[in-house]
Amino acid sequence: MQETGAASLLVGSKAYALKWADTEAAAELWQQLPLAKTFTELHGNEKYYKLPQHLTAADEDVREIHKGDVMLFDGQYVVVFYQDFQTTYRYTRLGHVEAANDLDAALGAGDVFLTLQP
Repeated sequence: MQETGAASLLVGSKAYALKWADTEAAAELWQQLPLAKTFTELHGNEKYYKLPQHLTAADEDVREIHKGDVMLFDGQYVVVFYQDFQTTYRYTRLGHVEAANDLDAALGAGDVFLTLQP
């Protein structure tokens, strides 16, 4: 697996440190950075972007989502979660936004332009 380094998630002018997961999908996404796209609002707890190609999924039954989790859904959707909740869905871990206490306020309602960068 390729190494990943420090990265950040930019929401407007605010930068959050992003700690990468030790998964093949995270390493593959790292190679595609920077990723600057409009992420779509879903369910009042997440923003997602559909990648043009699949990443190597290693889905697991995570059971709990935490604010700041960055996950891969269905091998092709990068999802940034901004609420804590329980889930029955399976995801591949991509990383976690550190110090995400105000992430929900920063992301706001509706779709949002986000940048993942090294």
